[in-house]
Amino acid sequence: MTRSSKISGKAVIAFLAALAVCSVFNIVTITYRTGIQKLHMEQLVEDKSMRISAALTMLLNKTQTVAAFVVQHRDNAADFDQIAYLLADEPAVLNVILAPKGIISAVYPPGGGSEALVGTSLFKNGVAAGAMDASGGVFMDGPFDTPPDGQTLTGTMPVILDGLADDSNIWGYVSVTFRFPEVLDAADLAAFRAQGFDYEICRLDPVSAEKQVIYRNIEHAFYDNRIIEKEMHILNADWFLRVSPVVTWYSHPENVALVLAGILISFLILFLVQNNAELKQMSVYFENMSTTDTLTNVYNRRYLDENIDRLVKSIARSDSVLALMRIDLDSFKIYNDTYGHNKGDSCLKIIAKVLGQTLKRDNDFIVRYSGKEFIAVLPNTDAVGANIMAEKILKNIRDCNISHEKSDIANRVTVSIGVAAGKANYQTLGEDYIKRAGEALEIAKQNGHDRYALLAIGVIA
Repeated sequence: MTRSSKISGKAVIAFLAALAVCSVFNIVTITYRTGIQKLHMEQLVEDKSMRISAALTMLLNKTQTVAAFVVQHRDNAADFDQIAYLLADEPAVLNVILAPKGIISAVYPPGGGSEALVGTSLFKNGVAAGAMDASGGVFMDGPFDTPPDGQTLTGTMPVILDGLADDSNIWGYVSVTFRFPEVLDAADLAAFRAQGFDYEICRLDPVSAEKQVIYRNIEHAFYDNRIIEKEMHILNADWFLRVSPVVTWYSHPENVALVLAGILISFLILFLVQNNAELKQMSVYFENMSTTDTLTNVYNRRYLDENIDRLVKSIARSDSVLALMRIDLDSFKIYNDTYGHNKGDSCLKIIAKVLGQTLKRDNDFIVRYSGKEFIAVLPNTDAVGANIMAEKILKNIRDCNISHEKSDIANRVTVSIGVAAGKANYQTLGEDYIKRAGEALEIAKQNGHDRYALLAIGVIA
């Protein structure tokens, strides 16, 4: 028997069911992991946005402290250096500027080319005007490109006299220049990348009201459907922290492993179910081989020996009848000697086929009992029915016209039939029917062959 190349329906159904179950499991697992990642990202965004606000607010509050000091000591510019250190000692602060009437008069710390700023006006870039619009608060602006320092932010606050913010009461301005993005170091934004997230910081332009990206840790665009955005109100400006995962779900090895494992399990189940189906098929095949005659494809003697007694007892329980025929090919040795064994095998196949076509009921069966003899078992068939069936078998075999020139009975293949028929009972064995049918077969042969004889079977003492 060759291994079947056809996949069984059960194997396909099992494969699809396993694939569906694994897919649902993977989707639920990946969705759960994505949800955990999003929750972690939201917590991180909340924490970092608070740190950004705190870092900028702290520095700008110091700016307000310096401005308040200037109000009290505006007539003594030398005192400015004493308070400016509050800001200048911050690593993110590039310089602190004092500008009475908007004209820069002092830069702290001195040196580094800061002298060139003295005498210039803050109004030329609109910084002082923006500080006025901030209604006395600190005006945040930037970032600006300031080679060779990179980028900077500025926080400018008007120094107001008598608490009234108008032109007559503005003494001047205090402006602080912050190195950017160093001013955000306290927020520890590097934690985003360490946790597998990209980020960018946007600022709402006070003039155009458009979001401007002022800093990001990547060059490419975000995955828009996975961005978490946090708005931050810092003094006069609206800032936004936008965060997105670095990779998609399928870039995580554990997720890919889950998908591959699901597919592998599905194919494994397909293989196991298919293999089981093939084993069952092979088992049926070999079982049939053990009970089927390989030449004629009817049952063999082993099958008869294993089942005839059980059949008789079953019929006896239903108080019914049984007929058994022994069908022997006449002069078959001469046929083999004349035409050869190959033709003899073909003849046996034809006889078996005719018998099968004649006995049409499902419960009837044919057995090859010996080399040239068949047995037909007809449950629930009485003597009258057995006579009719024997006549049909004889006629159908004659109608085949299988040539047998050297037969001493006819010029074609014929058979002789012995029939045993009667009511089955618990004392009767299958062997009793076979023996009685054999006796009837001898009578048929003695009477000239190509005919049948019937003997009744009764209770065996």
